[in-house]
Parts: sequence; C-alpha cells; structure tokens
Amino acid sequence: MNRTRQVAIGVGMMIAGVITVAVGGVVASRDLFIGLILLLLVPLSVSFCGVVVALIGVVRHSEGASRSSVIRRIIDVGALAGVGWGFGFPALGILSQLPDYAAGLNGAYLPAPAFSVFLLPGTGLLVGLGLGALVALILRTTRGRNVPSAAVAPSPR
Repeated sequence: MNRTRQVAIGVGMMIAGVITVAVGGVVASRDLFIGLILLLLVPLSVSFCGVVVALIGVVRHSEGASRSSVIRRIIDVGALAGVGWGFGFPALGILSQLPDYAAGLNGAYLPAPAFSVFLLPGTGLLVGLGLGALVALILRTTRGRNVPSAAVAPSPR
C-alpha cells in the first residue's frame, strides 16, 4: 500500500473516532453498557488503531530520503505518538471501569462535555509535536557538525 494512502486512512480513522466520541458526548444514555462501550471505548479504539496505521505509514522508509524528510518524519512520529497516548489512556481508563460495571458498582452513564473529548488527544499532540521538534533539532545540530572519526583524529602523545 502507498505510504500516503496509509497515512490518509489512519488520519481518517482518527477523525471518525473523534467525531463519534464527540457525538456520543452529546447523547445521554441510561444504559451504561451503551455509554461506555459503544459511545466511548469502540471509537477511542478505532482512533488508536488509526494512529497505529498512520504511524506505520510515516515510519516506512522510502528510497533516497532527504534530510528535510527525515526531520519531518521525526516530528510526525512524535506527534502521532502523543496522539496515540491521548487516545490510548482514556480507552484503558474505560476498560478499567468494565469490572465495576459487571459488579453493578457504577451509576448511570453521564456524557462528558464535548470539549473534554479533545483535551487528552490535543495535549498529547502538542507534547508529541514539541518533543519531536526537539529531537529533530538535536539531530540536525549534532549531524550538522563535522565530528572527526577516531581514524582521522590525531592520537595524543
């Protein structure tokens, strides 16, 4: 599969999951199973899988990669890793509620405000972009210097 197509499919999956979670945040459901599983866990899992698909598409090597494409790839990987954390962490939190649901310890499903749906993925995206840019800057400055190898450097006498 083409790298660009794979990244586009992954981003489409992420957007579809976020839209479903945002719509699920508006819908009030008395059934906790529908609220937790269908409106939150499944869309978050689809978005997380979209991150993985896009991450694989970004990481795949192409022939003759230029220096700028390597730096852009590092930043993209950092951003996708942050978004993956932003989708994975809430999904794991919902999974931890399933035993409580099975034991009857949870109350009714209360939908979250729509803006909170974007808080964790947005924070993860910003942190990932920042870390990716920092790593790319460090790589660019360290590879940009001419560091002599051991064979070229004069030996101390």
